[in-house]
Amino acid sequence: MNGNGNRCAPCPPGGRPPQYAHAQSPRLTAGQQQAANAIENQVYVTPFPYYSKVKFRAVRAGAPGGPYNWNIAAGVQPRAFSYGIGGSMLSAGFTPFDGLATIADTNITDPATTISGEVIHIQGIAIQPLAAALDVETLAALPIVRPIDNQLLAAISEAVSVELVLNGGANRFKLGIPPMVPGAGGLSGGAQAVSGRPALAGGVIGEPYPTNGWAVRNNFFRMPEGLTWNRQGMQDSQLEFALTVQRPIQIFSGGSPEVNLGAVVAGAGVQAYDYPTTLVAEFMVHLAAVVSGPRSRVQ
Repeated sequence: MNGNGNRCAPCPPGGRPPQYAHAQSPRLTAGQQQAANAIENQVYVTPFPYYSKVKFRAVRAGAPGGPYNWNIAAGVQPRAFSYGIGGSMLSAGFTPFDGLATIADTNITDPATTISGEVIHIQGIAIQPLAAALDVETLAALPIVRPIDNQLLAAISEAVSVELVLNGGANRFKLGIPPMVPGAGGLSGGAQAVSGRPALAGGVIGEPYPTNGWAVRNNFFRMPEGLTWNRQGMQDSQLEFALTVQRPIQIFSGGSPEVNLGAVVAGAGVQAYDYPTTLVAEFMVHLAAVVSGPRSRVQ
């Protein structure tokens, strides 16, 4: 019976009244199914880069007032692509105070592996020195902007080796030192020499940057043969980029052991100056590559 006291029409055998019947999903024609299968088997290709940041950090040593030195021990090895978004960056030279990785540090989601089953056809490699780094010295402290120091950059350019590492170290491609790998962008000109001689009127003297080639996008280290970073589970699916300090680095306040200066005391026509507690250099490792991967499944 319905709400008006009238008898409802009988339901069809084994079914529901027509007004409640579910609509049948339309079936694909043979041609439509063939087109859907073709889309599922397609591979997208993009020029999007893969990138990962590393950090070198030297802490000031010496009695208050100086003179000072900053040291990085031999064997220190920050590794690009060794962490993913939201993960710890300790393996890349960062400290626990720097926090977890963001998309300003890398675009991979898992350490040493490609994104979502992509295959990376590496055409070249670039190392971009960054103009400054955000340095956090304690858990409660705010980040301090540390401009890259020309002495530290010069020392890294001489004492650090560059290797492309596959399969957990089973295959290593020795690429020399950072100046041998262009930046595909990066620094040119000069900036403050924060570890050098302070000017009498205060501040620090400007010095030119060491350079690893013209700072243009297409200037990168071209691979002589095709190199592929495969998706997880395949050969060559684990990739990192190791920058290793081969010789101890020691930098002196004032610029050299012969001119090892301390803090400057204020006086007539002289502004007080003290040297920074840390020297920091960050580099962005960038793969110039063609990225391919399966399209999302068509439902």
